Amino acid sequence: MIFDLNNFVDKYLNKNNKILYKKFFLEKVENLRQNNISEIRNKIRGHDFIQILCWYIEPYLSSTKKSFAHPDTLSGALLCCLGINILMKENLFKEIIIRLKIKKEKSNDGNH
Repeated sequence: MIFDLNNFVDKYLNKNNKILYKKFFLEKVENLRQNNISEIRNKIRGHDFIQILCWYIEPYLSSTKKSFAHPDTLSGALLCCLGINILMKENLFKEIIIRLKIKKEKSNDGNH
């Protein structure tokens, strides 16, 4: 499979009624590509990844599974596959647990 950037950009911008901004969009893409982002997860947004994944899997889905090519459905299905042990390795969730523990400790101190 070969990724056709021009076709993808046209469809993406047409969908959002922004085709007039194609030149600016492509310049921005090139500018962002020149920046060396060390953390790979910062190079794509989650909803963008889901959109591309939906586009990619849609031709391979049987007619009874076509709903999985919808971003909301696919996002929900993927979230259901995450294990708590995997999430707890991520800094975001570590920070949430720390904040919740602090909040709980403060509320317990106020009850005594």
